[in-house]
Amino acid sequence: MWNCWKPISLRTQGRQGAGPWGLAAGMVLLSAALAQGAAAAKTGEAAEPAAGRAAYEREDYEAAARHFEAAVQARPQDSSLHHWLGKSYGRIADESGWFKAMSYAKKTVAAFRMAVELDDANPAALRDLISYLEQAPGFLGGDKKEAKTLKARLAVLEAAPAP
Repeated sequence: MWNCWKPISLRTQGRQGAGPWGLAAGMVLLSAALAQGAAAAKTGEAAEPAAGRAAYEREDYEAAARHFEAAVQARPQDSSLHHWLGKSYGRIADESGWFKAMSYAKKTVAAFRMAVELDDANPAALRDLISYLEQAPGFLGGDKKEAKTLKARLAVLEAAPAP
């Protein structure tokens, strides 16, 4: 990534009086390298959710979680990505031993909560959060009262006409 600085530094090595053209050429190369890096980042950013869903579908939940973690880093305000991350964490917890499951259960509820916080009109995230709160024991974040409150919110959301 930092190779983009090389064209400018090469201009001064052993060449006296390269003048403004050497600097201009270096700047053109620098801007092209930066644009190429930005395009690659956008492509990678778009690829992570698709790779995460593909891993989830083939039941490779660890890989799915890694992809969704990267996607959430790139787009932290995307409710859907937090929801998919929570689903991936939940499946890892389901398939793990007790200690690992406890860690991933807490990550699951945190991701679901963030998905709902970012978009309280995301019915899938709301349903999964409700399901978690109803099923999990209190020490892992389960809360039947909160689930009941959220169920009422979901009912209002589902009764509202689609925009």
